[in-house]
Amino acid sequence: MRGSPWLIICCVAVFAVSSTLAISDTPSATADQARALREQGQLADAEQKLKRALASWPNTPQLLQELALTLIQDGRRPEAIRVYQRYIKGHPADAAMQSNMGLALGAEGRDDEALSAYKSALAADDSLRSAHVNIANYYRYHEDPAGAIRHLQRAIELSPSDFYAHGGLGAVYSDEKHWNRALNEYNAVLMLNPGNVHGETEMAIAMMQLGQLEDAKQHLEAVVSRSPSWVRAHDGLARVYRIQGQMQQAEKEANLALSMQPDDAMSHDVLGKIYMAEGHTAEAADQYTAAIKSDPTDKLATKYLSDHTKLPPVSSLAKAASARGRSTIGGGKRTIRGGRKAVQETDGQAGLDFESVALLVCASVVTGAVLYMVFFRDKQRRSSELSSTEFANFSGEDEHLFLLQGDPQLQSAR
Repeated sequence: MRGSPWLIICCVAVFAVSSTLAISDTPSATADQARALREQGQLADAEQKLKRALASWPNTPQLLQELALTLIQDGRRPEAIRVYQRYIKGHPADAAMQSNMGLALGAEGRDDEALSAYKSALAADDSLRSAHVNIANYYRYHEDPAGAIRHLQRAIELSPSDFYAHGGLGAVYSDEKHWNRALNEYNAVLMLNPGNVHGETEMAIAMMQLGQLEDAKQHLEAVVSRSPSWVRAHDGLARVYRIQGQMQQAEKEANLALSMQPDDAMSHDVLGKIYMAEGHTAEAADQYTAAIKSDPTDKLATKYLSDHTKLPPVSSLAKAASARGRSTIGGGKRTIRGGRKAVQETDGQAGLDFESVALLVCASVVTGAVLYMVFFRDKQRRSSELSSTEFANFSGEDEHLFLLQGDPQLQSAR
C-alpha cells in the first residue's frame, strides 16, 4: 500500500487536467478563440480552427456564425453567404444572422434577397438596432427616404447614444435638403462623439446650405488642420470660399482635393464654376466634362454642357443679322466650346453695329448662365454625395456615406 497516496494524487491531477482540456475544447470556447484570432487579423488561423471544429461538431451555431464573419472580413462574401444560408436553414429566427446575411447579399448586388433578409431579421426581433440601420441603408440608396428615416429613428429610439444612427439620419435629411434637421443630427454626432471628422464636415456643409458661411468655414478649416487628407472637407471649404468670392483660395482647395482624389466630381464642379465666373468657358467645359466622367449622374455639369452645346454658333448670329440688313461675316477664326464639341467658324471684319449686337447677345447668354449656375443650381445639388469613403470606415469599405460603407453593422447572434 506504500505509494498509494501518490497514485491518488496523480489520478486527481490527470482528472483535473483532462477536465480543463474538455472544458476548453468546446464549440463555444473554440468560437471565442477564433474570434480573438479574427480580431487580431489572423484570418487564416481562425478559419482553419473553425473548420476543424465543424468537422467534429457540424452545424453548431456559434462556429458557423464566426466562420461567416471571418469570411466576410477576408472579403469572401459568396462563401459567407453560403455559410449563412446553411446556418439560417436550421435557425430561421436568428435575427442577427439574418441581418448579417442581408449585408453580404447587398454587397454582392443581390438587393431583393438582402431586403428579404433584413425584413426577416426585424420580424424575428424588432429590437435589433443593427437590422434597423442596415435596412435604412437599403432604403436610402433605393430612394425611399421615408423608409430610411423611419428605421433610423427606431434605431435611435433603441439606442439614443448611437452617434452612427444620428449621422445616418443627418445624411438622409441632407439628401432631402432638410438642412435644419440635418444640422441637428450632426450636432448630436459631435455631442456623442466629439472630434468626429465626418460629422463635423457634414455639419459644416449643412451650415453652408443655411447661409452660415463663417461658421461653416471655421469648422471646415478645423477639420482640414486635423485631417489634411480628408477630401470631403477640402471640397466643402472650396465651395464656401467660392461663395464668398475668394476664388484663389477656392481654386487652391479644389486642386488640393483633386491631387488626393483625381476623380472627385465635386472639386471638378467647383473649378468649373470658378472658371465660368472668370469667363474661361473652355476650361470650365473641361472641368464639367471631367466631373461627368467621374459621376455620370452629375446634374450640374450635365446642365452646363447641355446649355453651352446649344448656344447658337457665330454663323447663326451672322445670318440673323444679315436678314435684318446688318453686315455679314467673312475672314478670321473663332472657336466656340460647348462640352466635348468645338465648333470653328470663319469670321472677319463685321460692321460695328453687328459686332456690338453679337457681343451683347453672347455676353447676356454667358452672364445669364453664370448667374443661373451660381445662385440657383448650386442650391439644388445634393450635398451629401458621400461617394463610398467616409464616416468612420469601420469595415474598410469606402465612399462618402454614413451608412453601410462606414459601418456594416455586423453583429453576432445573442
